[in-house]
Amino acid sequence: MEKLIIKEGSNVLKIVNLDKDELTLGADSTNDVILDHILVAPFHAKIKKSDEGFIFIDLDTDNGSYIQGIKIMKHLLTHNDEVEVANYVIVYDEGIGYEDETETSIITAFEKEDITKLGRPYFLSRNPGSEGKRYPIEKTSVTVGRSEGVDIVVVDTTVSRKHAQLEFKDNHYILTDLDSSNGTYVNGEKVDIKIISFGDLVQFGEMKFVFSGDLES
Repeated sequence: MEKLIIKEGSNVLKIVNLDKDELTLGADSTNDVILDHILVAPFHAKIKKSDEGFIFIDLDTDNGSYIQGIKIMKHLLTHNDEVEVANYVIVYDEGIGYEDETETSIITAFEKEDITKLGRPYFLSRNPGSEGKRYPIEKTSVTVGRSEGVDIVVVDTTVSRKHAQLEFKDNHYILTDLDSSNGTYVNGEKVDIKIISFGDLVQFGEMKFVFSGDLES
């Protein structure tokens, strides 16, 4: 399902499922998504479902809505679009998964029908010398990097000291790149922020891991 990730700076505030034909955004408390800021209009924008996809519509506001610094009035959203409204960033996520039975799929380690039963998350190494090693995710927010100050230490020169953050929020796992030198990838796609699922191949620099979890009884 398509989703919106609402950010303020590097903080993820909320994840909203696009499960209705029209969704409103603004400072007024009656909106579906409330953006509480002096530069946000009471009824700032709406996202409307069409045959082509979801369309972001600015409601002729004084302070506007922007994508990559360009003011927009009406825009057909595509995967990973980032709409700026005041100090908020609204990321459009199409919920694209990866289903090929290749090294980017958890099918190499688990039966597909078991994926939805997985819990107690961890990163499973797919790297020579540490193949099969588990890196447990024991908090709702963890950092990944090669520095000793992070929660999950990955020792490799292609990994930045503080490379990425994984956060559990609104029943979703959100992976955010922390301005790393060599990038963060999910199923081969370079990402700044991404909702990830069990079975996704996550890559920090050149280091590859399957996002996984133990089977729940």
